[in-house]
Amino acid sequence: MSPAAISTTSEPKKPKKRDIMRERVLDAAAHQMNLQGAASIDLSSVSSAVGLTRNAFYYYFKSRRELIYHSYLRANRELAKDLAQANAKKLSACEQLRTLITANLAEGRRERTVLHDLKVLEPAEQDAVSSFYRQNVQGVESILAAGVQRGEFKQVNIPIAAQVLLGMMDLSLIHISEPTRRTPI
Repeated sequence: MSPAAISTTSEPKKPKKRDIMRERVLDAAAHQMNLQGAASIDLSSVSSAVGLTRNAFYYYFKSRRELIYHSYLRANRELAKDLAQANAKKLSACEQLRTLITANLAEGRRERTVLHDLKVLEPAEQDAVSSFYRQNVQGVESILAAGVQRGEFKQVNIPIAAQVLLGMMDLSLIHISEPTRRTPI
């Protein structure tokens, strides 16, 4: 093994400039998608929001569809990370849900895409995003089922309760990220 291949420090790698800008583009896309939906995303607006020209945008994403796909994947990765954090601790089901919700709605947290408009994606991409999301839903269902089994929660329809919880977190994220859009429900 060459000396260059051996890491002598345990410091994390510094993100590349391209990766940093790519995340900024995803942030701008998430914001616009939450306001208008994926079908209405405007690449010129997303690009200008991060100081890029529309042509420069294509250095980071090949297409509008690829941007939307990666926005959904990132949102699901972040939710999966929050679920893993909640499950990593030996907590009651109630505390696990509190950990999940608190992490998800934390101030200063990057905006994540919450409106799911999968029809703009290719079928394989739709399947990948849907499968990832189902895994996250199952993670919430597991917490709820454990809570019901231990008597922490009343008996509920667990799949519906999980969807409602995730939907309320998504709705909260939209209203937290865009206070001017707050409207009575």
